[in-house]
Amino acid sequence: KAPRDPWAHLTLARALAPTAPLLAWHPTSAFQTLLVAVAASGRDGLAFAAELGRVAAATSFHRFVGADPAALSPSRVIAAFDLYFRRYHTWGDVQVRLRGDTVAEVSIGGSPGDSLVCASVRGILEEVARLSGAPTAYAEHLACEANGAEACRFQLRWSNPGRGR
Repeated sequence: KAPRDPWAHLTLARALAPTAPLLAWHPTSAFQTLLVAVAASGRDGLAFAAELGRVAAATSFHRFVGADPAALSPSRVIAAFDLYFRRYHTWGDVQVRLRGDTVAEVSIGGSPGDSLVCASVRGILEEVARLSGAPTAYAEHLACEANGAEACRFQLRWSNPGRGR
């Protein structure tokens, strides 16, 4: 869904300006404007948003965490998703439930209710698992507040790196 902020395009222009700080905070509405515009251009908006989430995590997660996430098991890093989610978004009540060594259920209530934003969260989840040493990771978006669900729910599955961590 398109944001209703009439200034969103101006806010987006400021966020994407060459002089904008790389780790600055910008309104979610500007992010939504970008994702909607990409989807309207004919590209697969969900795939783009997921890739953007993966790139965001790949380029910033080490800075946000302050340590090498591969020093811990993927399950330990994913279990702390609620702690570092705030480095990417200011909204949402995050709950993580581990289901064994290679599966986690992540619930986020109070989201913007936008499936494109949720796709970017899916990408962040996948990349964080990879950064923590999982050779493969896949997140499925099971439910979305955009479709009337009480919370956005994801199931993240990964393969273990085969190390005794």
